[in-house]
Amino acid sequence: MDQVLDILVSAIPLGFQYMLVGLAWVVIFRSTGVLNFATGQFLVFGALAAYTLINDVGAPFVVGIVLAALIVGLLGMVSYTALLRPMAGQAPFAQVIMTFGLSIILVGLIPIIWGDAAQRIPSPYENKPLINLPRGTFWTTVGFATMVVGGAVLVGILVFLRKVRVGTQMEAAAERPLLAAQSGININRLFSLSWGMALIPAALGGISVGLATAVGAPLAVLGLRALAPVIIGGLESIPGVFVGSLIVAIFESLAILWLGSDAQDASVFLLLLVVLIFRPYGIFGRPEVRRV
Repeated sequence: MDQVLDILVSAIPLGFQYMLVGLAWVVIFRSTGVLNFATGQFLVFGALAAYTLINDVGAPFVVGIVLAALIVGLLGMVSYTALLRPMAGQAPFAQVIMTFGLSIILVGLIPIIWGDAAQRIPSPYENKPLINLPRGTFWTTVGFATMVVGGAVLVGILVFLRKVRVGTQMEAAAERPLLAAQSGININRLFSLSWGMALIPAALGGISVGLATAVGAPLAVLGLRALAPVIIGGLESIPGVFVGSLIVAIFESLAILWLGSDAQDASVFLLLLVVLIFRPYGIFGRPEVRRV
Protein backbone atom coordinates (compact mmCIF):
# COMPACT_ATOMS: atom_id res chain seq x y z
CA MET A 1 0.00 0.00 0.00
CA ASP A 2 2.88 2.37 0.71
CA GLN A 3 4.18 1.74 -2.80
CA VAL A 4 0.78 2.37 -4.33
CA LEU A 5 0.36 5.60 -2.35
CA ASP A 6 3.82 6.76 -3.40
CA ILE A 7 2.97 6.01 -7.03
CA LEU A 8 -0.32 7.89 -6.82
CA VAL A 9 1.35 10.94 -5.28
CA SER A 10 4.15 11.00 -7.85
CA ALA A 11 1.63 10.54 -10.67
CA ILE A 12 0.09 13.95 -10.02
CA PRO A 13 3.10 16.01 -11.23
CA LEU A 14 3.35 13.61 -14.19
CA GLY A 15 -0.28 14.35 -14.94
CA PHE A 16 0.48 18.07 -15.00
CA GLN A 17 3.33 17.42 -17.45
CA TYR A 18 0.92 15.56 -19.69
CA MET A 19 -1.58 18.38 -19.33
CA LEU A 20 0.92 21.04 -20.41
CA VAL A 21 1.77 19.08 -23.54
CA GLY A 22 -1.85 18.09 -24.10
CA LEU A 23 -2.95 21.73 -24.11
CA ALA A 24 -0.92 22.19 -27.29
CA TRP A 25 -3.00 19.50 -29.01
CA VAL A 26 -6.32 20.84 -27.72
CA VAL A 27 -5.84 24.56 -28.39
CA ILE A 28 -4.60 23.99 -31.95
CA PHE A 29 -7.37 21.51 -32.71
CA ARG A 30 -10.06 23.77 -31.23
CA SER A 31 -8.90 26.72 -33.31
CA THR A 32 -7.89 25.14 -36.62
CA GLY A 33 -9.26 21.58 -36.61
CA VAL A 34 -5.75 20.22 -37.15
CA LEU A 35 -3.89 17.64 -35.07
CA ASN A 36 -0.31 18.89 -34.81
CA PHE A 37 1.92 15.81 -34.85
CA ALA A 38 5.01 18.00 -34.45
CA THR A 39 4.05 18.80 -30.84
CA GLY A 40 6.71 16.47 -29.42
CA GLN A 41 9.47 18.07 -31.47
CA PHE A 42 8.42 21.56 -30.36
CA LEU A 43 8.63 20.58 -26.70
CA VAL A 44 12.15 19.21 -27.28
CA PHE A 45 13.07 22.55 -28.85
CA GLY A 46 11.75 24.30 -25.75
CA ALA A 47 13.78 22.18 -23.36
CA LEU A 48 17.01 22.46 -25.36
CA ALA A 49 16.51 26.19 -26.00
CA ALA A 50 16.23 26.68 -22.23
CA TYR A 51 19.43 24.66 -21.79
CA THR A 52 21.27 26.86 -24.31
CA LEU A 53 20.03 30.14 -22.86
CA ILE A 54 20.84 29.23 -19.26
CA ASN A 55 23.99 27.15 -19.72
CA ASP A 56 25.67 28.76 -22.75
CA VAL A 57 24.29 32.29 -22.94
CA GLY A 58 24.22 32.75 -19.17
CA ALA A 59 20.64 34.00 -18.93
CA PRO A 60 19.09 34.03 -15.45
CA PHE A 61 17.16 30.84 -14.70
CA VAL A 62 13.62 32.21 -14.90
CA VAL A 63 14.46 34.52 -17.81
CA GLY A 64 15.92 31.59 -19.76
CA ILE A 65 12.80 29.49 -19.24
CA VAL A 66 10.44 32.31 -20.24
CA LEU A 67 12.51 33.18 -23.32
CA ALA A 68 12.69 29.53 -24.40
CA ALA A 69 8.91 29.17 -24.15
CA LEU A 70 8.39 32.39 -26.11
CA ILE A 71 10.85 31.25 -28.79
CA VAL A 72 8.87 28.04 -29.26
CA GLY A 73 5.63 30.05 -29.42
CA LEU A 74 7.14 32.29 -32.10
CA LEU A 75 8.41 29.24 -33.98
CA GLY A 76 4.87 27.85 -33.89
CA MET A 77 3.44 31.06 -35.34
CA VAL A 78 6.02 31.06 -38.12
CA SER A 79 5.31 27.39 -38.84
CA TYR A 80 1.60 28.03 -39.22
CA THR A 81 2.12 31.09 -41.42
CA ALA A 82 4.68 29.42 -43.68
CA LEU A 83 3.25 25.90 -43.92
CA LEU A 84 -0.40 25.69 -42.84
CA ARG A 85 -1.79 29.04 -43.98
CA PRO A 86 -1.08 28.36 -47.70
CA MET A 87 -3.13 25.16 -47.31
CA ALA A 88 -6.27 26.98 -46.15
CA GLY A 89 -9.32 25.34 -47.69
CA GLN A 90 -7.58 22.02 -48.17
CA ALA A 91 -8.81 18.86 -46.51
CA PRO A 92 -7.82 18.61 -42.80
CA PHE A 93 -6.03 15.34 -43.59
CA ALA A 94 -3.64 17.18 -45.92
CA GLN A 95 -2.82 19.67 -43.18
CA VAL A 96 -2.19 16.83 -40.70
CA ILE A 97 0.27 15.31 -43.19
CA MET A 98 1.97 18.70 -43.33
CA THR A 99 2.50 18.56 -39.54
CA PHE A 100 4.11 15.14 -40.02
CA GLY A 101 6.49 16.74 -42.50
CA LEU A 102 7.20 19.53 -40.04
CA SER A 103 8.00 16.98 -37.33
CA ILE A 104 10.52 15.29 -39.64
CA ILE A 105 12.18 18.64 -40.36
CA LEU A 106 12.45 19.43 -36.65
CA VAL A 107 13.82 15.94 -35.90
CA GLY A 108 16.59 16.64 -38.39
CA LEU A 109 17.35 20.09 -36.98
CA ILE A 110 17.66 19.02 -33.33
CA PRO A 111 20.91 17.02 -33.67
CA ILE A 112 22.33 19.64 -36.05
CA ILE A 113 21.84 22.40 -33.47
CA TRP A 114 22.46 20.51 -30.21
CA GLY A 115 24.14 17.26 -31.20
CA ASP A 116 23.10 13.76 -30.23
CA ALA A 117 23.99 13.96 -26.52
CA ALA A 118 21.14 14.46 -24.06
CA GLN A 119 21.34 17.63 -21.98
CA ARG A 120 19.99 18.55 -18.56
CA ILE A 121 18.84 22.10 -17.90
CA PRO A 122 20.97 23.62 -15.14
CA SER A 123 18.98 24.92 -12.19
CA PRO A 124 19.97 26.90 -9.08
CA TYR A 125 17.39 24.85 -7.16
CA GLU A 126 18.16 21.28 -6.23
CA ASN A 127 15.48 18.79 -7.21
CA LYS A 128 14.87 17.41 -3.73
CA PRO A 129 11.80 16.61 -1.59
CA LEU A 130 9.99 19.88 -1.04
CA ILE A 131 6.44 19.09 0.15
CA ASN A 132 6.15 16.25 2.67
CA LEU A 133 2.93 14.24 2.51
CA PRO A 134 1.47 11.39 4.62
CA ARG A 135 3.21 8.00 4.94
CA GLY A 136 6.59 9.26 3.78
CA THR A 137 5.47 10.49 0.37
CA PHE A 138 6.52 13.85 -1.03
CA TRP A 139 6.63 16.15 -4.02
CA THR A 140 9.99 17.27 -5.32
CA THR A 141 10.96 20.82 -6.21
CA VAL A 142 10.45 20.23 -9.95
CA GLY A 143 7.24 18.28 -9.39
CA PHE A 144 5.67 20.98 -7.25
CA ALA A 145 6.80 23.74 -9.63
CA THR A 146 5.28 21.80 -12.53
CA MET A 147 1.93 21.65 -10.74
CA VAL A 148 1.98 25.36 -9.89
CA VAL A 149 2.96 26.44 -13.41
CA GLY A 150 0.59 23.93 -15.01
CA GLY A 151 -2.34 25.12 -12.91
CA ALA A 152 -1.57 28.75 -13.72
CA VAL A 153 -1.32 28.01 -17.45
CA LEU A 154 -4.59 26.07 -17.44
CA VAL A 155 -6.47 28.86 -15.67
CA GLY A 156 -4.79 31.50 -17.85
CA ILE A 157 -5.86 29.80 -21.09
CA LEU A 158 -9.44 29.36 -19.87
CA VAL A 159 -9.67 33.02 -18.84
CA PHE A 160 -8.09 34.18 -22.09
CA LEU A 161 -10.49 32.20 -24.27
CA ARG A 162 -13.60 33.16 -22.31
CA LYS A 163 -12.96 36.70 -21.04
CA VAL A 164 -10.41 38.38 -23.34
CA ARG A 165 -11.72 39.77 -26.62
CA VAL A 166 -9.00 38.18 -28.75
CA GLY A 167 -9.69 34.85 -27.08
CA THR A 168 -13.44 35.02 -27.72
CA GLN A 169 -12.70 35.97 -31.34
CA MET A 170 -10.44 32.94 -31.55
CA GLU A 171 -13.28 30.72 -30.32
CA ALA A 172 -15.68 32.32 -32.80
CA ALA A 173 -13.25 31.86 -35.69
CA ALA A 174 -12.83 28.21 -34.76
CA GLU A 175 -16.61 27.58 -34.67
CA ARG A 176 -17.61 29.57 -37.76
CA PRO A 177 -14.50 30.68 -39.73
CA LEU A 178 -16.47 31.94 -42.75
CA LEU A 179 -18.87 33.98 -40.62
CA ALA A 180 -15.94 35.33 -38.57
CA ALA A 181 -14.09 36.39 -41.72
CA GLN A 182 -17.22 38.11 -43.05
CA SER A 183 -17.46 39.97 -39.73
CA GLY A 184 -14.03 41.50 -40.33
CA ILE A 185 -12.01 39.16 -38.08
CA ASN A 186 -8.56 38.29 -39.41
CA ILE A 187 -8.84 34.54 -38.91
CA ASN A 188 -5.33 33.78 -40.19
CA ARG A 189 -3.87 36.08 -37.57
CA LEU A 190 -5.95 34.35 -34.90
CA PHE A 191 -4.97 30.89 -36.10
CA SER A 192 -1.30 31.91 -36.05
CA LEU A 193 -1.74 33.27 -32.52
CA SER A 194 -3.40 30.03 -31.43
CA TRP A 195 -0.39 28.02 -32.61
CA GLY A 196 1.96 30.26 -30.67
CA MET A 197 -0.21 30.22 -27.55
CA ALA A 198 -0.64 26.43 -27.72
CA LEU A 199 3.03 25.57 -28.05
CA ILE A 200 4.17 27.66 -25.08
CA PRO A 201 2.74 25.18 -22.53
CA ALA A 202 4.21 22.31 -24.56
CA ALA A 203 7.63 23.95 -24.24
CA LEU A 204 7.08 24.34 -20.49
CA GLY A 205 6.26 20.63 -20.29
CA GLY A 206 9.53 19.79 -22.02
CA ILE A 207 11.42 22.15 -19.72
CA SER A 208 9.86 20.43 -16.71
CA VAL A 209 11.29 17.12 -17.90
CA GLY A 210 14.63 18.76 -18.68
CA LEU A 211 14.94 20.04 -15.12
CA ALA A 212 14.51 16.53 -13.69
CA THR A 213 16.50 14.49 -16.21
CA ALA A 214 18.58 14.85 -19.35
CA VAL A 215 16.60 15.46 -22.54
CA GLY A 216 17.27 14.93 -26.21
CA ALA A 217 15.45 14.10 -29.42
CA PRO A 218 13.83 10.91 -27.98
CA LEU A 219 11.82 13.11 -25.60
CA ALA A 220 9.56 13.89 -28.57
CA VAL A 221 7.66 10.67 -27.82
CA LEU A 222 6.12 12.54 -24.87
CA GLY A 223 4.24 14.67 -27.38
CA LEU A 224 2.67 11.60 -28.97
CA ARG A 225 1.94 9.98 -25.61
CA ALA A 226 0.16 13.17 -24.49
CA LEU A 227 -2.36 12.63 -27.28
CA ALA A 228 -3.88 9.79 -25.23
CA PRO A 229 -5.10 11.96 -22.30
CA VAL A 230 -6.33 14.54 -24.81
CA ILE A 231 -8.56 12.01 -26.57
CA ILE A 232 -9.64 10.43 -23.28
CA GLY A 233 -10.66 13.80 -21.85
CA GLY A 234 -12.25 15.06 -25.06
CA LEU A 235 -10.37 16.46 -28.02
CA GLU A 236 -11.92 19.92 -27.75
CA SER A 237 -12.18 20.15 -23.95
CA ILE A 238 -9.57 22.08 -21.99
CA PRO A 239 -10.84 20.87 -18.58
CA GLY A 240 -11.01 17.41 -20.16
CA VAL A 241 -7.29 17.35 -20.90
CA PHE A 242 -6.61 17.98 -17.20
CA VAL A 243 -8.81 15.08 -16.09
CA GLY A 244 -7.53 12.81 -18.85
CA SER A 245 -3.92 13.60 -17.98
CA LEU A 246 -4.39 12.63 -14.34
CA ILE A 247 -6.14 9.40 -15.33
CA VAL A 248 -3.39 8.45 -17.77
CA ALA A 249 -0.60 9.36 -15.34
CA ILE A 250 -2.09 7.23 -12.55
CA PHE A 251 -2.82 4.28 -14.85
CA GLU A 252 0.65 4.45 -16.40
CA SER A 253 2.38 4.69 -13.02
CA LEU A 254 0.49 1.69 -11.62
CA ALA A 255 1.27 -0.31 -14.75
CA ILE A 256 4.98 0.43 -14.33
CA LEU A 257 4.79 -0.60 -10.67
CA TRP A 258 3.10 -3.93 -11.39
CA LEU A 259 4.42 -4.79 -14.87
CA GLY A 260 7.71 -2.93 -15.18
CA SER A 261 8.92 0.04 -17.24
CA ASP A 262 8.41 -1.82 -20.52
CA ALA A 263 4.66 -1.47 -19.99
CA GLN A 264 4.76 2.35 -20.00
CA ASP A 265 3.74 3.06 -23.59
CA ALA A 266 1.59 -0.05 -23.97
CA SER A 267 -0.48 0.78 -20.88
CA VAL A 268 -1.19 4.33 -22.05
CA PHE A 269 -2.44 3.32 -25.47
CA LEU A 270 -4.29 0.27 -24.12
CA LEU A 271 -6.26 2.63 -21.89
CA LEU A 272 -6.87 4.86 -24.90
CA LEU A 273 -8.26 1.94 -26.93
CA VAL A 274 -10.63 0.96 -24.11
CA VAL A 275 -11.97 4.51 -23.82
CA LEU A 276 -12.39 4.78 -27.59
CA ILE A 277 -14.50 1.60 -27.61
CA PHE A 278 -16.96 2.77 -24.97
CA ARG A 279 -16.81 6.58 -25.34
CA PRO A 280 -15.09 7.51 -28.63
CA TYR A 281 -15.64 11.25 -28.14
CA GLY A 282 -13.95 11.28 -24.71
CA ILE A 283 -15.17 11.95 -21.20
CA PHE A 284 -16.00 15.63 -21.77
CA GLY A 285 -16.27 15.50 -25.54
CA ARG A 286 -19.48 16.11 -27.44
CA PRO A 287 -20.83 13.35 -29.70
CA GLU A 288 -21.05 14.41 -33.31
CA VAL A 289 -24.63 14.31 -34.57
CA ARG A 290 -25.16 13.64 -38.26
CA ARG A 291 -28.59 14.20 -39.79
CA VAL A 292 -29.44 12.10 -42.82
